[in-house]
Amino acid sequence: MVLGYFATPNAKPLILDSLITKVLPAAKRVDLSPVFSFNSQGLWANNSTKSVASPTARLSRWRKFWSRQPNQKY
Repeated sequence: MVLGYFATPNAKPLILDSLITKVLPAAKRVDLSPVFSFNSQGLWANNSTKSVASPTARLSRWRKFWSRQPNQKY
């Protein structure tokens, strides 16, 4: 998994990869193929232009799970 950082919405992304020590522009990472992407507005699969899910839709399930864990605070 990698993280793409966009300084502005129309900027070319920088790629942070846990396996590579350098942060590189996406144009230099020809070895990557997007599978899905997400932000606070939605989740996209296979380079779709339409969101396929709400990124916060499952948060209530996560909070419910987390609240059942011993000694955990959310």
